[in-house]
Amino acid sequence: MLMIGVAAQAQENHKRHGRHHQKEVAEKMNFSEDQKTQLKTIHEETRRQLEELKKNDQISVKEYNDRKKAIHEGQQAKMKALLSPEQKQKMEQMKQERMNKHKGQKGEKGIKGDKVKAGKSKADKVKGERSKTGKATASRKAKGAKMKAELGLSDEQVSKMKAARSEMAAKAKSIRDNKALTDDQKKEQMKALSAQRKEQTKSILTKEQLEKMESMKTNRKHKSAR
Repeated sequence: MLMIGVAAQAQENHKRHGRHHQKEVAEKMNFSEDQKTQLKTIHEETRRQLEELKKNDQISVKEYNDRKKAIHEGQQAKMKALLSPEQKQKMEQMKQERMNKHKGQKGEKGIKGDKVKAGKSKADKVKGERSKTGKATASRKAKGAKMKAELGLSDEQVSKMKAARSEMAAKAKSIRDNKALTDDQKKEQMKALSAQRKEQTKSILTKEQLEKMESMKTNRKHKSAR
């Protein structure tokens, strides 16, 4: 029942829109009273033919559509026969204006759709970058926890190592982003920075921890070579 009510309301809205459009066209075309009378007769005849067609349940869907198309084409031919050359020209102009307006609306929808896609794409990209950053951070934390356990680092040593890494990372970025430096100069400064980091690590770890760290590095190299 609800669907029937909705369909009936939609049909009534369509009819109301059609009547409004016909009235608007009649005003713009400046029809004479005789033309208005004849047009009304044509519309009524078309409506009667369509009603009779709907009642015919002995034909296929294709045949129904073909007959419906023929009825509308016949209506258009009869209506054009009533128009003067000036009115025919005006009718074509109005038709073109409607087509242009329709294209403009589709274009606006397309632009809005592109903006939505672009916004979604950007959001997905940001989400992906955040995901990568989150995974990298989790990986660093896992490595840090493993190193702390294997080397027997104190909380103070872990804090100093973390601060040293952050400081070195900032300096390395500064070197890489410095456009005034040549590639060779960047390599030299990065080499010096690496040496500085080693000295910092030596000042934080004990002799035993340093030896164990070197042993761990050697084992990793052997595993990678296999």
